[in-house]
Amino acid sequence: MSLGSVRKPPKKAVYGTTEHDVEKRRNRIYIICALVLIVCGILDVIFLKGILGL
Repeated sequence: MSLGSVRKPPKKAVYGTTEHDVEKRRNRIYIICALVLIVCGILDVIFLKGILGL
């Protein structure tokens, strides 16, 4: 009375653990940081022009 080979279902990759997901998330964070720095730089220039223009 053998049960045969009991197969385990293939383990699903938890979201965010595969190398591709980590790379995509890291790239997204870099893009967001770059956009924030650009916006801050533009606002800084606008405020400096306003202050120095007075």
